[in-house]
Amino acid sequence: MAVLSAVMDKIDARLTFVKHRVLGANNERLDFVMDSFYKMEPRQKNFVLAGIVAAIVCFIAFAVFFYIAQIGALETRLNDSFAALNTLQEQKADFGRANGKFNVIVKDVTRRTQGLKMKPLLEKFARSLSIKIEGLSEASAAFSSDNPMGKFLEQRKIEVRLPRVSIPKLLKFLVKVERERKFLRISDLTIRGIYGTKLYFDASAVINWYRRA
Repeated sequence: MAVLSAVMDKIDARLTFVKHRVLGANNERLDFVMDSFYKMEPRQKNFVLAGIVAAIVCFIAFAVFFYIAQIGALETRLNDSFAALNTLQEQKADFGRANGKFNVIVKDVTRRTQGLKMKPLLEKFARSLSIKIEGLSEASAAFSSDNPMGKFLEQRKIEVRLPRVSIPKLLKFLVKVERERKFLRISDLTIRGIYGTKLYFDASAVINWYRRA
């Protein structure tokens, strides 16, 4: 209670200070204004009253205008908020669908590449076509920083060289690789001619594949 009383006393003191500054210690400024007004001629009084009325009307008009402007701004902010909320809900739904498809892809890749050994697989393809393969150097191939696959899958690449191979057998080998249904993809294919023959070539290719990280 003592604290509340102290606060009320401070407020009362501030109000008294403002009253004294505006009206004077004993309302002498108000008395002076009223006395001056009564001493005016009727025409001057009318001018003063008209000015006061005009000031009041201007103040009310400004207050109404300010109120309407604030209401309009509030409505605009509300409309923008609802539009942003609707957009967010649509994007959330789109993200849910895209994330579901992404999870299906990750599971499918994991299932198909589980236990995959690339060197034995490629050697089997080569034997079936009676061609020779060399190299088979395997390494990691990093995903780009903005690719979400990098959190779930590891990208691998293996370089294979096929010396003295005919074009038909080379094409059959590459088709076998990509038709294996293990998400194998050919890149960086190079074919070089061999001096003295037009039937055989030295070829090399990089095969990209994925496995669970």
